Amino acid sequence: FLTVEAINLNEEQFVLVSPLPSVRVNVEGPRVTLQQLQSADFVVRVDLDGLGSGAHLVGVSVTVSDPSVEVVRVTPPNFTVDLDPFVERTMPITARVESAVATGFRADISTITAEPAFATVSGAASAVDLVASVEAALSLEGATRGVSVQALLTPVDRQDDEVTDVRVDPQTALVNVPVERITSRKRVPVVAQIEGSVAPSSTICLLYTSPRP
Repeated sequence: FLTVEAINLNEEQFVLVSPLPSVRVNVEGPRVTLQQLQSADFVVRVDLDGLGSGAHLVGVSVTVSDPSVEVVRVTPPNFTVDLDPFVERTMPITARVESAVATGFRADISTITAEPAFATVSGAASAVDLVASVEAALSLEGATRGVSVQALLTPVDRQDDEVTDVRVDPQTALVNVPVERITSRKRVPVVAQIEGSVAPSSTICLLYTSPRP
């Protein structure tokens, strides 16, 4: 089986979304020549010139480097290719934190920033439409101060699964995550304990603490 090459695809407007099958080529010629033939001696192509979006039936052309060899049969002689419009979409970069900071600290998720803040997703329209967000995954394990990470950008769908048939530009972004110490405060009543006793002719009419709560 031989690999098929697609030629004359207008890559600025369309993307080939269907895989190209391999083909079997039967040839005739001098026995000595046939015994020496290799895959590199064949050029197998489908011409996509002038084709637009949608499904198209295309014929397979085969040429052999040795002119004494004749192509008798190509199987399959033609097949269907699918072309999709090429599109680009600009999307904000979001951070996905995959591990926690050190105990007693917290990451301020609301103030995470990325440089750049946006990425361009490009490819076949059907694939780009699947992208729900562009995520920068980063680990904050054990962090006790702000973290800056050059993170790889991943296009994901609504189920958070990676969309593989698109391109993201740039491929990485510098993500800055503020990390701060957790400080706790609790308001409690102050209860005075009286030691000793006052004179029999006296009473306690007012008691206060300093500083006052």
